[in-house]
Amino acid sequence: MSRILYKPLACLFYAYAKRQRVPYEREINLRALGIDSKTPIKLILNPFDKGFSKEFSLFGFREVLNSLLVYYVVRKYRPCVIDIGANLGYYVALEVIAGAEKIIAIEPIPLTYLYLRKNVRRYGNVMALNVAVADRDGEVNMTIPDSFNLAHVTEGSQDTPRVSESNI
Repeated sequence: MSRILYKPLACLFYAYAKRQRVPYEREINLRALGIDSKTPIKLILNPFDKGFSKEFSLFGFREVLNSLLVYYVVRKYRPCVIDIGANLGYYVALEVIAGAEKIIAIEPIPLTYLYLRKNVRRYGNVMALNVAVADRDGEVNMTIPDSFNLAHVTEGSQDTPRVSESNI
């Protein structure tokens, strides 16, 4: 597609996407990613999240190259995986179907962690933790924007939620 058409079409798409409601549940579109799986995988989405949930609800997948990279590397090596910032468990689900031996899914945002737990409870090889990862023990302030997947540590602010951090 020419660059001349790409930008206007992208702008129209994102304007359309902003008006769409997030469904309660969405199946990962494995076929669109070229991944064979006999088991459909659904994620329960956070209707308040204007980031990951909104984008994923439109297509059933996101970050195509990253998704394929994670899937094929895990499928080849079958490693133990530590997924830091697991969000709702999209990559965790890809890691499970790729055959990861064990997965530790870490999500610091309490509300997002509740959705993550619901999404991974059916997998026996996944442990979900509601902590942040840092180089020290303690608590940190986190800013949680409308796009929950963009949450980040905020130094010195008292108006933001505090999350426990763990030195793993």
